[in-house]
Amino acid sequence: MRRRARASPVSTHHNVRCSVVTGPLGIDSDRSLLGGNNDWWPTGPNPSEDIMSLPAQMLGSHPRASMPMANNEIAECIQACVECAQACVACADACLAEPMVAELVRCITTDLNCADICESTGRVLTRQAGADRATIFRMLQSCAAACRACGDECETHSEAHAHCRLCAAACRRCERACRDLLDTLPVA
Repeated sequence: MRRRARASPVSTHHNVRCSVVTGPLGIDSDRSLLGGNNDWWPTGPNPSEDIMSLPAQMLGSHPRASMPMANNEIAECIQACVECAQACVACADACLAEPMVAELVRCITTDLNCADICESTGRVLTRQAGADRATIFRMLQSCAAACRACGDECETHSEAHAHCRLCAAACRRCERACRDLLDTLPVA
């Protein structure tokens, strides 16, 4: 039997809040299935309740941020890049498991290319000490283009494959975040 996340704790033990929580992708984690009671499984703060994302917190704490006026946009773009890279790798993997994998070769290749570019872009955006604006500008342009191509390809399979629909949505979010950041940054 699955339990939904509760606002109140299931139990407390040594001042550590324990509860049944919703995990990634909205899947409930029923810790009683792991044996015994739930007292031993602490839960931390809910990331969705945080006002600032981890990338925003890290950028805000950087002693020599190169573009502090755009920290929020940079943080949103980093988060979108990370999420898109994960979605693209997951989509490529799911495509490989489909019975008609030969029909998905272009999708798999586009997914993996987009994942690599998104991951690299997120990493370059994270490096603030001595950031090269010209490189960042070109990376954002490349990432937006890769996301557009991947989103377009995945959309062609979205009715037949839920993973392609989800990946296309992640690509569209990342493309938008890259373009928004490009609009914010001074031309290199």
